[in-house]
Amino acid sequence: MDEVLLEGIRWDASTVWPDGWEALIRQVSVPVGEGSGVLVVAAEPDDSAVSAEV
Repeated sequence: MDEVLLEGIRWDASTVWPDGWEALIRQVSVPVGEGSGVLVVAAEPDDSAVSAEV
């Protein structure tokens, strides 16, 4: 999956990522709407990890 473009992918707490990917995905994701629990993979890493928990 190293060469797969993930930018724009929407995901939530039920999404299962390959081993070792979840921490990285959380760092490059931003919430979609407040309190929705849905995130989207952004183009650039964010300064802080986000939670997919509702």
